[in-house]
Amino acid sequence: MDDEDDMTLILAAENFEKMTETSLQNNEQGSSSRNSESGSNLGEENQENTIGCKLLPAEVKSNETAQGISKVTRRNLLQQTSNMNKDKLRKLKLVKCHQNKNNLKTLDHLISKWRTACQSALLELMSHAPKDRPINMLQLINHLGLDAKLIHFDPLTSEFLKHEPNNVSISK
Repeated sequence: MDDEDDMTLILAAENFEKMTETSLQNNEQGSSSRNSESGSNLGEENQENTIGCKLLPAEVKSNETAQGISKVTRRNLLQQTSNMNKDKLRKLKLVKCHQNKNNLKTLDHLISKWRTACQSALLELMSHAPKDRPINMLQLINHLGLDAKLIHFDPLTSEFLKHEPNNVSISK
């Protein structure tokens, strides 16, 4: 199920990136074609208003400036949208990478491996302890600053518990 979710996430991110690129390309092509079309008709459209009167040159320039600002504003808006989409895509890829890196099955296996190595090291350390001053396993664990629960040590029986894979709990 996780693999299907991962593939869906990757496909959605790729489609999202393609749509953003296509949108930017269409905007650039559309604005250049509008400029060429409006350039030929600009004089005719801007020279007369709806009543049929001639516009003054200052009004023509202000109309052209308004169209230019509109194009710049639209381009800025599309650029911001593109940047936000790229940021979302980056975050989705980061989440995907984090999910792959921190696979719970792998983590459970590594935790079990660490616990076994820790228990073996403690037993070996106990065998090398001086005989003139006896020390028990709980004292050694406390002296080293280890949590007895993490290494599955039962202080009542002074033995390590058998590890059951389904009992692993990761505290947050």
